[in-house]
Amino acid sequence: MKKILFVLMVIGIFVSCNSGRDKLLSTIRENEKKLFSDSLKKLDTAIASIQVGDYRTFAEKYPADTLSPEFLFKAADISNSLGRPEEAIAMLESLRKTYPNHLRAGTSLFLEAFIYETSMRDNKNAIAKYTEFLEKYPDHQLAQAAQFSLLQLQQGMSVEDVVKMFEAKNDSTAGLHQ
Repeated sequence: MKKILFVLMVIGIFVSCNSGRDKLLSTIRENEKKLFSDSLKKLDTAIASIQVGDYRTFAEKYPADTLSPEFLFKAADISNSLGRPEEAIAMLESLRKTYPNHLRAGTSLFLEAFIYETSMRDNKNAIAKYTEFLEKYPDHQLAQAAQFSLLQLQQGMSVEDVVKMFEAKNDSTAGLHQ
């Protein structure tokens, strides 16, 4: 009799845990439909704030779930769009530290640097993050953009000057291959 009660208790706990996950996931999916629908011309800040909270809650409650790093990434993006760059950076850092081998880890580090540069106007931290990104991910698809931004920040160059320098470099490299 005790074994049967124990088994029923375990099943009950399992079902309640799964139903909590499924309910939260359902809420997230419904809000995504509202938040990212084409009919919205402007970000609905109320839904966006709720969505950030739900994404974070899901990632905290279900860290082993494959959706958790994606939800952290989305939460960071929405937080930055809501004008909360510190919150966005915290979530990107959390993604990188919790899921260092995830596909989004490199992009997350790049975005940290980008947010420091553009949203927070914190060149010191932007330079540090771009440098870290290039050291860890030299072959990443965003490496050239990181080099561009890093050079611009370090040299105090205008975007036009950096573009001209890269074009000249590409022209001289192209001449070698002819």
